[in-house]
Amino acid sequence: MENSLEDLRNKGAGKGLIIGNVSPGFTLEDATGKWITLSEELKKGRPIILIF
Repeated sequence: MENSLEDLRNKGAGKGLIIGNVSPGFTLEDATGKWITLSEELKKGRPIILIF
């Protein structure tokens, strides 16, 4: 497990965006099982994304 975590850290995983950076496009499943695409949500306004 520790080797896997170190490998991810070395690849830059876990680094967030800096304020003002542009997020890459993505599709994620929401808490209700619905698939959400960033580009579609941006058409509705500024989305708020919570990851838990």
